[in-house]
This record gives sequence, structure tokens and C-alpha cells, in this order.
Amino acid sequence: MPYNVYLHEVGNAGFTGNLRQTVQTRLQGWFNQIVHGTSFRSANVQWVDSAPRIEDHELLVYFCQSQINSVIRARLVPGASGNEDGLTVYANERAASEVYVFGAEGSSPMDAIPEVAFHECMHNKLNLDNHLHSRPGLAARAVSPGTPIHPSNIADMRAALPQPRRQWLDGFAGDALEGL
Repeated sequence: MPYNVYLHEVGNAGFTGNLRQTVQTRLQGWFNQIVHGTSFRSANVQWVDSAPRIEDHELLVYFCQSQINSVIRARLVPGASGNEDGLTVYANERAASEVYVFGAEGSSPMDAIPEVAFHECMHNKLNLDNHLHSRPGLAARAVSPGTPIHPSNIADMRAALPQPRRQWLDGFAGDALEGL
């Protein structure tokens, strides 16, 4: 069975041209490395427009235009704090991760969207809170375009893949919040 990672753009988050493909391709490459040698046949990173049938061990990442458009803050944990690039929270026995396409600058899409998305996946699966940031590679507090995945990132995620981490699916209703 494949290991699924679902990606969802909330409203019009600002993906242009090949940005969606770039995010999917980079994440697919990293997850291919992670599933290698596990009981999962393959990794399957895909964009979805509606709530998928997601297994308890799989991942879901929302992509919002900015913090102002945060579906997590609007619908799950008002006032949740993260950084300017993304947020992962645990509430009501569910995990939720989102990435802000326009990050802190706001004028053009953030350059490190794939790296931030993987970083938030690590927060989601490893549940280490900010202790994650003491690790190298894509676990570090600040990731930038081209930050390489570290062998320890692969090992940590490989060990966590089968662990249940139920995902919050109500963010799909967040598309109605597009004007926020």
C-alpha cells in the first residue's frame, strides 16, 4: 500500500504557473526516500480539491495565502501561534498543518514552500513541538530554498510513518473563508 500525503490549496492561495508542480515534485522526492525500505510500497503525494479518505497514519497539508487566511486559526484554534511561514497544531485529537504561500514578505510567493511544507509534515508526524528545531536539515527552525533533507530527517520520518496521527479535515470547509 502507498503512503499518501495530501495537499490542499485553501481558496486561492496564490499558486501560479508551475508552483503546485514544484511543491508536489519536491515533496514526492523526499517521501520516496522516506518510504524506501518500509512496508509502504511507495509514496503518493497529491493535490486534492475535496476531503480525501485518509488513513490515520497519513498526512494532509493545507496551503493558505497568508497567516490572515489561516484556516487553522479561523476554524480550529483561534489565536494559535506559529511562525510567518507555517503552523502545525494538535487539537480535538487531530493534527493540522498549514503553509502560508506568501510567508512574511507578502509580495510574491515564498521561495521555500516545499521546504516549509516538509518541515510542517515533520511537526505533524513527530509531535516534538519546538524541540524539532534543534535537529538539522529540514527540521531546523529556519529552512530556506535548497535546504537539504538530512539523513536524520529521513530516519525520524521513516520511524514515524506508521504511527497514527489523525488529520483534521474541516479545513476543506475553510474555502468559504477565502475572503478573510
